Amino acid sequence: MRSHSSNGRRPFVAGAPQDRRGFALAMSLLAIVVIGAMVAGGYMAGVQYYRMGRNSLVEQRAMAATELGLDSAYATWNKSWNTQATGTMTTLAYSAPNGTWVDTVRITKLNQLSSLVVSEGPFSPKVTISIPSLR
Repeated sequence: MRSHSSNGRRPFVAGAPQDRRGFALAMSLLAIVVIGAMVAGGYMAGVQYYRMGRNSLVEQRAMAATELGLDSAYATWNKSWNTQATGTMTTLAYSAPNGTWVDTVRITKLNQLSSLVVSEGPFSPKVTISIPSLR
């Protein structure tokens, strides 16, 4: 048997559901915050993966330009460079027809028998490369 108190409220009964006004609002706000954090985290991860992929592409293109410069310098080696004075520096420049990279090769005569060949090939990712497609 249940009795009502004088103020019209039910007395506390163990195991009976309590008044939970506002619980749904708090849980829905928490869910929105958690979902928003997951979306923001996914976006940031996607941006990072894009940047890493783009940097890898630019690095590979710069390495290819540098190797092309070294190969071209060895392929067009002038025998007069072998007789230059020690400390003499010869500079060669190679570039792509579309202007995406410029390679600079510096050949420095170290002593009578050896030369130092240094190649620098930066790549500019700001230039867009159009690749024709076959249809």
